[in-house]
Amino acid sequence: MKTITINKGQKLMDLPKSIFPHIPSNHIIFKNITGIGATTMEILDLTRHSIIIEPNVPVIIGKEKKHPEILGVYRGVSERHVLEYLLNENIKKKKILTTPESFQKIVLACIDNQSRFNLYKDFFLLFDECDKITKDIEFRESITDPLIHFFMFDNKAFISATALVPTDPRFKSQNFEYLSIIPNYDITMNIDLHITNNQYALFQLLIKQNEGRKNFIFFNSTRGIEKIISKLNISNESAVFVSDKSLGDIEGKVQYASSSIEEECFVKYNFFTSRFFSAVDIDIDYDCNIFLITDTHMAEHSIIDANSEAIQIIGRFRNDSFRKKIIAISNVDDKLNCKKIEDAEIFIHTLDCVYSHLLALHDASTKPSQREAFKISFEGHVYNKFLDPITRKKSYFLIDNYFLKQKCLFQYTSQVELIDSYNTSSIFNTDINYFNVETYFRNFFYDSQSDISRRIFRSYKQNITRIFDLLDGYNHFEPTSDEYNDLQQQVAETQMYFPEIFLAIKLNLLEEIYKAHCKTDVEKAIKSKLINDSADCIPFIEDLRNEFPINSEWQGDDLKQQFGDIIDKYSLPMKHTIVNAKRYLEISDRYKGRGENRNIWFYKILDHK
Repeated sequence: MKTITINKGQKLMDLPKSIFPHIPSNHIIFKNITGIGATTMEILDLTRHSIIIEPNVPVIIGKEKKHPEILGVYRGVSERHVLEYLLNENIKKKKILTTPESFQKIVLACIDNQSRFNLYKDFFLLFDECDKITKDIEFRESITDPLIHFFMFDNKAFISATALVPTDPRFKSQNFEYLSIIPNYDITMNIDLHITNNQYALFQLLIKQNEGRKNFIFFNSTRGIEKIISKLNISNESAVFVSDKSLGDIEGKVQYASSSIEEECFVKYNFFTSRFFSAVDIDIDYDCNIFLITDTHMAEHSIIDANSEAIQIIGRFRNDSFRKKIIAISNVDDKLNCKKIEDAEIFIHTLDCVYSHLLALHDASTKPSQREAFKISFEGHVYNKFLDPITRKKSYFLIDNYFLKQKCLFQYTSQVELIDSYNTSSIFNTDINYFNVETYFRNFFYDSQSDISRRIFRSYKQNITRIFDLLDGYNHFEPTSDEYNDLQQQVAETQMYFPEIFLAIKLNLLEEIYKAHCKTDVEKAIKSKLINDSADCIPFIEDLRNEFPINSEWQGDDLKQQFGDIIDKYSLPMKHTIVNAKRYLEISDRYKGRGENRNIWFYKILDHK
């Protein structure tokens, strides 16, 4: 692999022309650092016409704002618009940015005899954020459509800050080389990695600890975003940036929603789905908090890859002169459906062998019934998902996607794996790390699944069992340990949800708690205990006698209020009623007053019991 060194603050166009005159053809370029101006360099390169394929529309819109001479091709821009641009003699060097899905419009425009362009010879084709092909192909088949033409170009290249090595043999057959841009300065970013069982509760706590800044929250789950906004009640302070497809579900529910970046519309809480994880510039001139949130229980696709997406997300913020607090929040799940890479390779190889064998048997069969049986077998085989839907040949990018997905998921199967993925995230083929990681652990009594579904465990009895299991932890952890501190936090949280259980434990009602099936059962046991004990509660009785002297008269509401204050003073589970007051005081029947008080009901304290 060839390497080029770059200094802090340098852009690719600042490099000596003898070293890097322009983006070289037939190369896969590992930028390794975001924001070093690769796309801009190609746009400003007036030695050639260029087509740049960008993964999403917001990237193109952002470039159009900065470079009005370019043409952005996406939904709403037709083949005719492309042809008009090609025929515009005022623009000497054509610079066209397109999504993969709209690339065909450029092909058709160039085929038109009026265009006077030979697509494959006259244009340099740059596939930007090339790793998105591997990452997105599983749910976005059309992202590979330009590859039918890509290898027919005389001059072309792949480029990304987080590029991947593709296994497609066409790269090797066309003698593609690898070029890595290596920084000669420290690129390490400080990141706080929080591992928890409830991302939503933890996010709420961390927001309070990091107040005073705008927050940029990257979470590839619209449902998860809605959950955060609902839990914190921040819809009037939130902006959500999502795809056009999801926009209709969000609009009207928050202060601002859009499918493109508008810096002037940023508010206190700004949420982004994966559409904005790469390539888009976020130009702000103030300190901010950046949150990277993953919830494997809600959606596997919410997983943020420490080796690519985390790097890309942080790289969206171009201005390095302002402070950025970077916080990653995630759960881990040892039940994730994934394989180690070596097992994944065996799995794919075996599927390939079985499929090929079925196909060979089909082709060698002479009996129609045999051929039919083999055809049904290979057409229904799981290996079909790794075949190109048009050519029916092996799709190397689909297979690469499978391996990448297994690798990403495996990061989230344990705390050790997740921590290691951030600690070892580094520039390809070097020991230059991206992150300086501080790790924190915080579990809550309610995990994210319970919090999301609103089904807080299956029964009240299960809550009781879990509370006793939780309290049993005090017998197993040293008071000076981190586990003990975490346990105390969980117990404090649990007390907020189940104060009655902890009060019952304090009153030594263990047998009654174990028998309880609902909150009412526990409250009845507490009430019975305290009422029975209250007769012997000398301070309580003394207060009653002092506050309610014999022969004193009381309006009904005043009597209940004063009686209630004494009950609350001793935390007794009794209602503030005249009926309960009569258990301790001899009280007359109610009667009406005289004169001005003739419409008011009174009670008289006759004696103390």
